[in-house]
Parts: sequence; structure tokens; C-alpha cells
Amino acid sequence: MPLMTSNGTFVVNGTERELGMWYDGDSFAYLNYGTNQYDMFDAPGTNLELFDRLKSEKGIIVPAADFFYPTLTDDLMENFNSVILVAEEEVDGQVMDVIEAVNEKEVVQIWIEQESGLPHRLLIESKQDKEKYYDAVYSNWKLNPELPDLLFQFEPAEGQTKKSLSS
Repeated sequence: MPLMTSNGTFVVNGTERELGMWYDGDSFAYLNYGTNQYDMFDAPGTNLELFDRLKSEKGIIVPAADFFYPTLTDDLMENFNSVILVAEEEVDGQVMDVIEAVNEKEVVQIWIEQESGLPHRLLIESKQDKEKYYDAVYSNWKLNPELPDLLFQFEPAEGQTKKSLSS
């Protein structure tokens, strides 16, 4: 899950796919822990501009970046035939609204914590390939945490090699 600071920087560390991403508002670094290869480059000044550049120029999609776009609701309505509130569900003692969006290619379900209004789970399933899905759970939210800037800076370790992530 991306950690957000008050100045808009983020870091994403994933263990399942062994990827790390660092962004400090000026530069972006991407590390594949499995291959020990990384790339670093100057980045635009906002998260949304970075997400767009990563997708268009590098072929990288930041997990759950959709949650950061102010057009999320409009995008769901435009790209899905059906968007409905399908259930109210209790998860770990918290009441969630479950929203489902469906089109000919995929089903997206989003669990939203009623008390906080924050996302709790995102599930994306392909209708064409049952093996293709994305499932993420977000918990223990800390809003506006005090985090050191060093956390958002990447320095390659010994043995890591630079390789362009250009798509």
C-alpha cells in the first residue's frame, strides 16, 4: 500500500511480486528485488502526473493508483455497464459498503469502511481469464503520518544494477 506524506510523496513496497517503488516529488526509483535491477529518473512533481508517466512511458501500473484519482467514480461509471452497491458487510468488526462494477471484460469490487470512508479491499477479476485477478486488502490506515524524508529516497545497494524500465 502506498504510504502518503503531507507533501505528497509515496513509497510502495510489495513482497509478493518483490518490487519496490520510491518517489520523493523529484525523482522516482523502481527496484526488482528478484533480479536486483533498478531504474531511477527525474519525475514530475505530482503523484497523478507520475502515475500517468509510468503507465504511458514505462508500462508500469502502480497498484491501486485509481484510488488517488479524483475521477475514480466517473471512470467507473464510464467504463462499466453496471455500478451498484451490492452489500453491507462486516469485516473484522467494521461495517463495509461493497460496491461492484461490471463490464464485458472484468468485475471490480471495492469494500469501503463506513466509519472512515477509506478503502478496505479492492478485487479485480477478469471474466476472460479466471487466473487473472488482483486482490488487495488495506488496513491499519495512518493518515498524515510523520515519516522521515529518507524513507522516500532510494540508494542502490551493492550488487544492484541499473537497467532501464522503458517499455
